[in-house]
Amino acid sequence: MKPIPISINEELRLLATELYRQFSPAQLEHLARNLGVIKRKRKIKAQDLISLCVYLGDEASSKSLTNLCSVLDAHFDVSLSTEGLNQRFTNALVNFIRTLFATLCNNKLSSAISLSKPYHYFSRIRILDATAFGLPAYYASSYPATNCTPDKAGMKIQLEYDLISGEYLLVDVESGKTSDCELGTLQAKTVEKNDLCLRDLGYFKIDDFIQMDQLGAYFISRIKPKTYVFTRNSGEVQYLLDGRVKKSSLYNPINLKQMMDSMKSGEVKEIPEVLIGREKKLKTRLILYKLTDEQLKKRQLIRSKKERTKTKSYSDETKQLDALHAFITNIPQDVVPKEDIYDLYSLRWQIEIVFNTWKSIFHIHKAKPMKEERFLCHLYGTLLAILLSSSLIFKMREILLRRKKLEISELKSMDIMKQYFSLIDSTLRSEGTEKIKEVLLKVSSMIEKNARKSHRYTKKTVFDILGVVYEHRHKESKIAA
Repeated sequence: MKPIPISINEELRLLATELYRQFSPAQLEHLARNLGVIKRKRKIKAQDLISLCVYLGDEASSKSLTNLCSVLDAHFDVSLSTEGLNQRFTNALVNFIRTLFATLCNNKLSSAISLSKPYHYFSRIRILDATAFGLPAYYASSYPATNCTPDKAGMKIQLEYDLISGEYLLVDVESGKTSDCELGTLQAKTVEKNDLCLRDLGYFKIDDFIQMDQLGAYFISRIKPKTYVFTRNSGEVQYLLDGRVKKSSLYNPINLKQMMDSMKSGEVKEIPEVLIGREKKLKTRLILYKLTDEQLKKRQLIRSKKERTKTKSYSDETKQLDALHAFITNIPQDVVPKEDIYDLYSLRWQIEIVFNTWKSIFHIHKAKPMKEERFLCHLYGTLLAILLSSSLIFKMREILLRRKKLEISELKSMDIMKQYFSLIDSTLRSEGTEKIKEVLLKVSSMIEKNARKSHRYTKKTVFDILGVVYEHRHKESKIAA
């Protein structure tokens, strides 16, 4: 017997209950006391500190201590001196906010149904990337930047998340000079059977792909221009004078430049089995996609701009292969044909949308010089606000897709959610979950009305690629009678 489906109202009530369980004043006060943030009864409560660092994150990073004292007094009737507030920003408070963030990462607000099982084959689509931003030189000793003078500072945040469930698998805060590749190797050890891993070239490492393959996981990656690519020689082999086989005759190197020149614009070509690397340890499929003239012009403009602004430089080998996308993957041909590899890999760009929301909506990259503990409270408070918003939105996104076949924009919905932060904060301060549920209903209704995905006929959406059925409603033109 099938279970009776519950209403949207009831689904959001369950979500509100879980939200209140994790962020109620009593729960926050209990955790704050256990972590030494609050040792005795004080003017300021744990909920006030969370409101300041999470729900009012922009103000915490941009306003002076005098302004923040006024905010506390106006919003929460908490009267502190500037020095009294400054003393509240401690390592214990940083640990408190970081612990809340880790708890939310490990215990999601809801066990939402996954959006899709593309090809009925992948259990997770793991996307790993990093966003970096500069900091005032004041932070240079703690967060040095890459390729900058010693007095410059920068920060890098590594993120790996599952596109299907919306779960954050890793959030790692580092200085700007740390290596992507090292973290990629650590994360390769955590993959599970039937995971699909999507990464950019900064994480390209042949041993990591071998590890994924051995664990029963899958990958799609572009290859670096200088990577050795071979096919096995099906013809006669050569021998040395002592009778041993000449190893170089066992393999035929592939010249990607020659293959690109022989392909037509927009053509997709596959070599079912190649060996990657000088030691030829990795056996994969090789899929080549030659860009159209329009795609090539767009790519060259982007690269030219990056070189002009000195944010990145490209080698001659890279520029010679401007018109080619070269992918390697261990996904079987009968699961994902060569024509779909490019689209499936393009899902990696969804993480750029995530990073866009971090900076354009939550302004995580903006901070003035302040004592480090206060800066870290702002940083982890903003990350907690982002994760909280993302968790709530993913559930609403899943509800709207499942019940109304509607696809919503992540960027638009995050912007809407942030406008309700102060209301969510105030309702969490009161007992019960009914008011929280009413706020979530308001947010869901606003997202449904104003955050629908904008469709371009020349570009597939995430749900197009994943094969999720959604309803795309066009406005009908009104024709005069």
